[in-house]
Amino acid sequence: MKTKIIRLKFLSPVHFGVKRLSESEISFKSDTLFSALFIEALKKNIEKEFLEITKNDKLIFSDAFPYIDYEYFLPKPILDTEFGNTETEKKQFKKTKYIRYNDLDGFMEGKIDIEQKCMQDFGVFELSEKTSLQGIESEPYIVETFRFNDKSGLYIIVKVDDDSEKLIIDLLKSLELTGIGGKKSSGYGRFTFKVLEIEDIIELINRKAKRKLLISTALPKQDELENALEEANYSLIKRSGFIDSVSYSNNLVKKKDIFAFASGSIFEKSFKGDIYTIATNGTHSVYRYLKPLFLEVQ
Repeated sequence: MKTKIIRLKFLSPVHFGVKRLSESEISFKSDTLFSALFIEALKKNIEKEFLEITKNDKLIFSDAFPYIDYEYFLPKPILDTEFGNTETEKKQFKKTKYIRYNDLDGFMEGKIDIEQKCMQDFGVFELSEKTSLQGIESEPYIVETFRFNDKSGLYIIVKVDDDSEKLIIDLLKSLELTGIGGKKSSGYGRFTFKVLEIEDIIELINRKAKRKLLISTALPKQDELENALEEANYSLIKRSGFIDSVSYSNNLVKKKDIFAFASGSIFEKSFKGDIYTIATNGTHSVYRYLKPLFLEVQ
């Protein structure tokens, strides 16, 4: 398996939904990427091939994380330790979502300068008013988006075998025209991408250590759960939303809610996770990608 870095440069604002249109995050999860790629695979009639390589771990990918120029960030590891000597420093630490990848070992050892680990200036949140036409009535609503700075964007860590590399590149080329995230019909989420091999990050991904930092959104299978929870520090997030496929149904259909481990969770023992079926009553199946990608830490 080769490790690649997919670096996304956004051409428009993005909307990565939280609970409502008036809220947005700056990045997206691995299950969001899977769903977007699956829809592109449906358009090309290669969804079975795409599902097969992801189920069989011939293609594994992380959540999307931010970069600024040539500084790449990872999710802040979830630890019992609190950093900071003052209330201000402790609050600042709690607000920190990402740390530089080359500060990871220092963070795990408690050697970190709180002042340097604040949320970086990746871009700006913006609010815009839209109008929804309901018959002859028009209803205004607010959409929050995030606009990346010129030198900022998101990147994804991908592990892929030789036979599957062309397929993922082809799907990404299709997806960059469609966009990723919400409100794509308004032009949001368009991007270009580059495939990179960043030696330091690849070495970090491929090294062996005792503990495992989760860098995707994942959920163990039922028979893996008890083992995975041993000596784990984790956060759970709710994954929900609507099925973003015009071919699935004539009506808007809500996905089945599911809770999963958030990236940044720390485990002593690994697990395989799965791709879960979450809707079957439309013209095609709908899946939730909840397989782990781990980075081993000291």
